[in-house]
Amino acid sequence: MSLDPVTVVVRTLLEDDSVSAAVSGRIFGGFIPPDSLTPLILVRSISRRPTTAPTTQWWDLTVSADVHAVDPAESFQIACAVEAAVNAVVGGQPEGVVAYSEAQRITPVEDGAWTPTRYRNVVTVQMTARSI
Repeated sequence: MSLDPVTVVVRTLLEDDSVSAAVSGRIFGGFIPPDSLTPLILVRSISRRPTTAPTTQWWDLTVSADVHAVDPAESFQIACAVEAAVNAVVGGQPEGVVAYSEAQRITPVEDGAWTPTRYRNVVTVQMTARSI
């Protein structure tokens, strides 16, 4: 499968003015670059499995959009904007077609491993997609 759900979600969030402006364009796929300022969003692929057997034309995908901020209210507000943006990702993409995209939940995390503490809200997104 060549449709990368991380690329689709990162592009969608960068193109959404409310999300992109809230994090000053700091939306990363796969890893957070060293010395990145908050707030930021880290998008990662969690799982993928074929929807129909034996063909692997359509895939069920799970992606997370992990919102980091030093203010818990800011993190939650950005996560709500992410939720609205990913719920609208249906249709043609440069890499393929997204038939379904929906935020399933927002999970709050207080992460003391960072100094200062980061308040994270992880948006879990379910997608069904296929490559062109």
